[in-house]
Amino acid sequence: MRDLARVLEIQPSALYVSFPSKDHLLAELVRVGHEVHLDRLRKALLQGNGDPVEQLRAVVRANTLMHVAYPHLAIIVNDEMHALPSELLGPGLALRRQSAAMLSDIIERGTAMKRFTPPHPMVTAAAIGAMSLRIPHWYREGDGIEPEALADIQAELALRMLGARP
Repeated sequence: MRDLARVLEIQPSALYVSFPSKDHLLAELVRVGHEVHLDRLRKALLQGNGDPVEQLRAVVRANTLMHVAYPHLAIIVNDEMHALPSELLGPGLALRRQSAAMLSDIIERGTAMKRFTPPHPMVTAAAIGAMSLRIPHWYREGDGIEPEALADIQAELALRMLGARP
C-alpha cells in the first residue's frame, strides 16, 4: 500500500480511507476490471444484430482489444483474483460468470441454428474464453501486428474452433 501511495503521490492513509486492506483494493480492481470488460462485451454483442456468427466475432474482438488496451489490469483481474478471500471475490466472480454465460449463450444459439458445429460446446467456450488471457504476457504493440489485426485473428480462430458456417 505504501508503494502504491508513493506512485500515486498520496499519503498511505488516503488509500486506507477507501480501502481498509490490500485485499479490499484488489477486490475493487477485480470488480471494476470485470465490470468494464462485461460492458464492452455487451456493447459488442449488440453489434452482431442477433446473428451468432457476427455476435461471436464482435465479442471475441472486444475481449481481445480489452486485453491489449489494459494488459496490467487484465493480469491483475485474471491472475490475482483467486488470492482474494471468498467474501471479497464474490462481486468480481459474478461479473466474470456473466461474461462466460454470454459466450456460452452465443455458442448454444449458433449450435441450435446449425451455424456452429463445435466438438464440445463447453470445452470450446472455455478455449475461446482463454485465448485472450495470455495476450498481456506476450503481445507488444509494434512487434508486427496491430491490435485490430490481432482481434480479427482471434475472432477467426474462435469461429474455426466452432466450425462456423456462413
